[in-house]
Amino acid sequence: MEAASMFKLGLWRMPNHPNRRKHLAAFSPEALQALRATAGWTQEECAAAIHSTRRTLQDWEAGITAMHPGLWELLNIKVARKVRKN
Repeated sequence: MEAASMFKLGLWRMPNHPNRRKHLAAFSPEALQALRATAGWTQEECAAAIHSTRRTLQDWEAGITAMHPGLWELLNIKVARKVRKN
């Protein structure tokens, strides 16, 4: 079967592929706020630490959007390094 016809029939989607599953949030908005408070960062400083924007961080803290698990892991690493430094 051609790729074009597979796509039209919906066979291209591969629903059982691991990347197609619904992602579970690796964090909660409350955990994000607590982690930011642990580091003593403002929203602006926290967002800059993970190369994001303050508005995006506000959306994560409000529970409007979900934070990517990789960014959550990066933030945990950055906070741990900051706490270890102090």
